Amino acid sequence: RVTLAQGPGGIQEYLAKFPAGKHTGEARPLAEIDLFRKAMGEIRSMATAVEAYAVDMNRYPGRLGTGSPMEGKDIVAPVYIKSLPERDPWGAPYLYEVDPQGLSYRFTSGGSDRILSTSSEPLPATPSLTGSFPLSSAGEDIVFQNGQFVRWPEGIQR
Repeated sequence: RVTLAQGPGGIQEYLAKFPAGKHTGEARPLAEIDLFRKAMGEIRSMATAVEAYAVDMNRYPGRLGTGSPMEGKDIVAPVYIKSLPERDPWGAPYLYEVDPQGLSYRFTSGGSDRILSTSSEPLPATPSLTGSFPLSSAGEDIVFQNGQFVRWPEGIQR
């Protein structure tokens, strides 16, 4: 167990390493890798909910309320998921896309820069930019499509 002193090199220096707005009410601010892990976990949970919905309804839901506006979130919550996360760990809305036939879906988080950049290709096409990216890369999206991550931070189990 590590104890943080209050003198030089203590808790103030430790907290200064974490940008404002990245605290979740836990005992410590989340490091960037923790934010990526949290986003990926939330995306997996939402994807599990839409997959369960599709088993029952034979198609993916047309809207979830992720993104703007927050309409239709009651389509999957609370039956398939207790509640839908409205925002990713960086404070931006998740993007949920579904093709017109309800046969393909995609979840995207804009990541640390909060800007969606890789989901411009219409479904069911896979985004042109796929694979892992270094955690140090600013501005990378996390993309989950049709049951798997197609864009994710390297070093994090997908």
